[in-house]
This record gives sequence, structure tokens and C-alpha cells, in this order.
Amino acid sequence: MRTFFDRINTTNSTLIISILAIFLTGTSISQDSIPNNSFEYWNSPTMAKNWETTNIFLPPGVATCTRDTNAYSGNYAIQLKTIKMDDILIPGVATLGDVEINSVSGGVPFTNRPNSLSGFVKHPGQDSVFVAIQFFKNGQMIGGGSWGATDSIPSYTSFSAQIEFFSNENPDTMNIVFLTDPNKQGSTLIIDDLHLETQTGATINKEIKKLHIFPNPAINEINIDPQTTSIYDYSVYNISGVRVKEGNNIIGNKKVNLSILNPGTYIIVVKGDNKVLGREVFIKS
Repeated sequence: MRTFFDRINTTNSTLIISILAIFLTGTSISQDSIPNNSFEYWNSPTMAKNWETTNIFLPPGVATCTRDTNAYSGNYAIQLKTIKMDDILIPGVATLGDVEINSVSGGVPFTNRPNSLSGFVKHPGQDSVFVAIQFFKNGQMIGGGSWGATDSIPSYTSFSAQIEFFSNENPDTMNIVFLTDPNKQGSTLIIDDLHLETQTGATINKEIKKLHIFPNPAINEINIDPQTTSIYDYSVYNISGVRVKEGNNIIGNKKVNLSILNPGTYIIVVKGDNKVLGREVFIKS
């Protein structure tokens, strides 16, 4: 089944939607904080202040992002859902930056170096959902982290995405991205109460930490060091959840050719031993 973004690319490959105007009425945003981190502020029931979503592609009355009144704290949380419209699956994507075709870009001003992104999530399904955080300096990615789930999380549960920097510089921009499963109608992710942790001791996903993917950003190729002797498969997805490259039955290190991919943000997922060995966000420059 084609996804929503497949149809857009077929009908208008040059379409790029710019970020909606950010409404600051009634809120105050400080440097080095997550704007509207508790999702208490909304311009409408389908438009969270400071967050852009795939709703910008949709007609009135159709939404992948809605305000959820069953919050972990406060009055509201954000709910993202993959929906079906005209036989097209449309994933729920939310970002502090810009939602573009098959990518996200931009972000908010940020100059600190936190250890992790934490918050509370619900995931009432057994599909794949994803959270990523990225840090940039002069347009180049210098750090980031990610968290994902495939198991059901029926009640609010804390999550933590460890952040790793691969530069000694401080960033000038931060972006956060949420993504529901683009291949599963009804895939749902509910998020509330985001925080950046600056102290050590945050929860770390050890399976993800085992995986070594470099360089990042990448130009024509990226290297996978699975740090395991097991056979593994890999898949590369663009930020809209479309699989753009894959490899199967691999042992040891692997160089992945990226020359055919457009510049942008991608997610690589490595699976082996009947489990996910790791996920990582990388930039193709």
C-alpha cells in the first residue's frame, strides 16, 4: 500500500510546506528549553503551539495530531495517529521544525549540551513508534539521540533517549521529532511532559548503545558496526517512514552506499536475533 507521501511525490515532487507561524500569545519561550513541552497550549484541538505536524497536508476535519485530555500532567497531552484517507496511509509526525516532503528540517535556538530527553508516553499497540532529538551547529548535525517502541504501553510510562555529541562545539539549534508507524493504520503515540536532563544517571537503552553507526553526518556512505557476531538485517527510512534502502543476512561491519539518497534526515534500524539491535538517526548531507 502506498503511503501519503508516495502520492505527494507522484503528483508534485517539488512541494515543500513551510512551517506554520508560531503563535506565542499566552506563552513564554526561553532559550535552551523545549517550547510547549507539556503540550498545554493549543491554537486549536489539532494544532499544538510551537509544533508542526502532518496535519498541514490535510483538509479540515482530518487530523493525524489531536489534543488529548487524558494527560499525564496538566490538562493536555499530544496524540499522534496513522490514519487512512483515500486508501493512503498518513503517519503522525510532529516536530519543532518544519515538516517537508520525506524529511523534517529546522528547529529552535538551543546552545546547551543535555544528557537525555525524557518524558511520558502511551503506545496502545504493537507497531513501531519513534522519538528523535537532534542538535545542529551552522546547519550540521553534531549530536542527537532516539527512543523507539514496538511493544504495547497501555498506560503512561517514562522514557529516556540518551543524547550523544560527536563534536566539542555547543549547538545553535535543536529539533525533536515524533513518528507513528507509517505502515500500520491506527498506530498511536501519546506524549506528555517532556524534559531535557543535564545530569548523569538517566535511563539508557543498552541495546541501542551497542550499535555503532558512523560517520554522522554522512555523505556517500555510512558504516554499521553491530558489535555482534550474529547475522543481522538493516533498513533505512526517511523521516516520513518510507523504507529507502535495506540489506539482509549480514555478518560483521557493513558499508551502506547512500549516494542515491537525497540530502535529509534518515533513521537506520538494525535487527538480529529476533530483536531490534539498535536505531539511530543520521543526516545525509
